[in-house]
Amino acid sequence: MVTGVGDLKGSIIEKVRVPTSREPTVENIISQVSLQVHEIIKEAGINKSKVAGIGVSVAGQVDKKRGFIVSNPHFHWREINFAQMLEERIGLKTIANNCTRVMTIGETWFGKGKGIKNFIFITVSYGLGSALVIEGRVYDHHSEFGLIFVTKNKIKCPCGKYGCLEVVASGSAIERQANELIANKEDEWITAKDTADLAGGGNHVAGEIFNETGRYLGRGLSMLANSLNPERIIIGGGISLAGELLLNPVKKEFNENTMDVLRKNIEIYLSPLGQDAGVLGAIAMALNDLVFNFDIVGRYDFS
Repeated sequence: MVTGVGDLKGSIIEKVRVPTSREPTVENIISQVSLQVHEIIKEAGINKSKVAGIGVSVAGQVDKKRGFIVSNPHFHWREINFAQMLEERIGLKTIANNCTRVMTIGETWFGKGKGIKNFIFITVSYGLGSALVIEGRVYDHHSEFGLIFVTKNKIKCPCGKYGCLEVVASGSAIERQANELIANKEDEWITAKDTADLAGGGNHVAGEIFNETGRYLGRGLSMLANSLNPERIIIGGGISLAGELLLNPVKKEFNENTMDVLRKNIEIYLSPLGQDAGVLGAIAMALNDLVFNFDIVGRYDFS
């Protein structure tokens, strides 16, 4: 969980990163977020009355207009009025949106999406998320790229189906394979970052895990390219920090499966924002919706 305070240009003044509660009940998460907000305001030396509002990035299907988490399969949440609960607890105007869409807003303000009217943002972290920017606006409807069917492997997805892209091209997929194929001790747990480090150090099995992840992801991206023809595809999330280890097999598979006339005009980039994409996006969203009421995300440049 990352909490940050930003200024009217969207720059981060202060931020802190803490582990999310191991018991992710609604009450526990609301309490943890409330505590972190109060602590970060205090750390930044800002009077609470000067805070214009709060932007919240949350996982799952989110109805931004209502502030509801419609469904979060990992936490087993359904129809949670998250924004209102936080607003009542903290006493500040609050807006909530899906984490991938929030990261996409950050990308339009500060990253590879700046000035790009039509692009697709993919986040590869524990799960696999997606968001669309169409004519400069973030499409505020659920975009479940991770749930497209890509394999006959009988691996069950959190959505309840089998063979989804997320089960073969995400951080959880990398960790599952690494712990099946590499771990030597019963109590050993190899993370996706550990796997990337091993692959970078020449471990053949770890390298093949990333190759397979990239191939599946590249194949999925080719489906998006062939059907939507975006100007750009941007990959973010924690797994994107593996860099070329992920990007090379993605591009190879993408180029093999995308129509030539489209492939030549679609750029694929890794997000330059790293782990700050979410907090930058949350600050930008609060400014965009609660302060300036811009009609197009990232339309104005305050630099």
